Amino acid sequence: MEPMEAPSEQRIIARMKKNTVEELVFSLREYKGHRLVDIRIFTEAEGYTGPTKKGVCFGVDLLEEFSECLDKLQAMAREERGMRNLLQQTFHQDKERNQCK
Repeated sequence: MEPMEAPSEQRIIARMKKNTVEELVFSLREYKGHRLVDIRIFTEAEGYTGPTKKGVCFGVDLLEEFSECLDKLQAMAREERGMRNLLQQTFHQDKERNQCK
């Protein structure tokens, strides 16, 4: 049986607070000769502090495509937020008109 190869050290690029006990950690690392992007949830819970199984890891060659997908997601979220705001404004305007009659 071959000994397991230990993963190389992660180079943490950024951190983003998710809630009071979790944060997203964005890092680069190398494993078995492959350069990887690792986006993982870290936790600070009673009894354990560190990475969780929740996250995604993929080759750096996919980073540009991943970034484009995030751009599309952000654009769609903005569009939906804009539509929601428009609907709310229309609802309030209709409500005001009906109260004036």
